[in-house]
Amino acid sequence: MSGHPKDAAGNDIPPTLLGLMCCRRKSDLKKLAQRTVIARDEPANLVLAALSGVLPWLHQRHHRNFTPEHLEWGEKDFAAMRDSKPGKLAPAAQKAMNKTMSMFNERRLLNGHLFYTPDLLNWHLIYFDQRDYSDRNNHWTQGSHLHFINYLWPHRDAQSTWDEFRSGNPMMRGSLHVAWRKNDPLRAQPQTVSVAERESL
Repeated sequence: MSGHPKDAAGNDIPPTLLGLMCCRRKSDLKKLAQRTVIARDEPANLVLAALSGVLPWLHQRHHRNFTPEHLEWGEKDFAAMRDSKPGKLAPAAQKAMNKTMSMFNERRLLNGHLFYTPDLLNWHLIYFDQRDYSDRNNHWTQGSHLHFINYLWPHRDAQSTWDEFRSGNPMMRGSLHVAWRKNDPLRAQPQTVSVAERESL
């Protein structure tokens, strides 16, 4: 008998995004996340499955560019660049250029997908930015990944979590890191939920 998390029918829950969404205990979810490696096409397949109605969850998405306020250009920056002459940049123009260069390192291109039942009680947020997706200088030691958080987190609900993600610079403390191998060959993932699982949601 394996120590892997089980579904309602007593079968091992597969290490996939859909498998993570079927865990009923946070401890099981954490264990499964540690051995899950997401195929590069799996998030897109999950979205398509939700949109086609074969999953018990509805889907919302949100994509945006977050730039720290101190790197936003103001009128002085535009004026400094407009008035600059050929040759070495004046200090004000150089400051504007430095902001632009820093922006590429500090901005976040956020992508979030919320899967939820109509009553909002069973929900799952999957999100990442360009740095999570990158293989270079990744903040997670295992490299490319996405973040996962859901209804099993105490003191969290679908609406406030979704609102948090869509505003400011979301951190989502406590979210799980799930390995995402974007360079793996495309592989078909079963994107269905068993009758027993559907009835238990």
